[in-house]
Amino acid sequence: MLALSFFANSFAQSLSLLGVHCLYRYTVITGRLTYFFTTTKGILCVVVTHFTASMFYVVFCVCGMQPTKSRTDFSRADMKKYLNVTLDESVFYFAPNYLVPDEAGREVINWVDLISSTMCLVLCGSIYSLICYTGVKLYFHVKSAVITGKQRRIQLQLLYVLLAQALSPVFFEFFPAFCIILGGFFHLVQQTKPGIYFSMFIAGYSAADAILVLILFKAYRVRVAAIVRKILPFFGKSESTYKINTTTSSSLKADSQNIPA
Repeated sequence: MLALSFFANSFAQSLSLLGVHCLYRYTVITGRLTYFFTTTKGILCVVVTHFTASMFYVVFCVCGMQPTKSRTDFSRADMKKYLNVTLDESVFYFAPNYLVPDEAGREVINWVDLISSTMCLVLCGSIYSLICYTGVKLYFHVKSAVITGKQRRIQLQLLYVLLAQALSPVFFEFFPAFCIILGGFFHLVQQTKPGIYFSMFIAGYSAADAILVLILFKAYRVRVAAIVRKILPFFGKSESTYKINTTTSSSLKADSQNIPA
């Protein structure tokens, strides 16, 4: 149970922090809603909202995915067949179970698991809506702003990274979770092999999000290539090809400040 709580908390906070980051960039570049990051009350509001969102996500996950006997019995055969894992008293399967047998043996809806899973999607969807809104508004603001070509390139590159970070939850969270919820409810996915691998997509969201940033942002990508070449000298091109502009990172914030509101 404690492991599930820690995982759910880290998952929720990674998405919530991305939302805070998008809101911060929106306020700095456009000059709007600066109250949230320039006043004590505004900062306190952001911090409290961030931790409250992750807390509710943990509560919904624990209520809807805690290990139960019915869940273990339901998944024992599939886990053994597809992953060669035996479920017993010490090995559990964290997942919702939307249809459970009643005393007469008939399947009935497990409303606690169904509502908890739906609330997880609603909570993540709210944060995702904030990310999409600020991202779109930033894109059009940067495209129409009177700035130098260098500033525009840097800001657009950051926006492309933001776009990738915004798309990663769609493929690694919302789509698989949506399939698991509906598939399990209608017996379409949960009892088959795809249903198990959908959950692995969700578990890989945080790592995929970090990898996308390293790949798409040029300064990070070049630095990673340089590190890999030091470990594996035969990999990549000569060192002169990957000269890094050391002023890039320090100039990002300054360039953001120079964009007129």
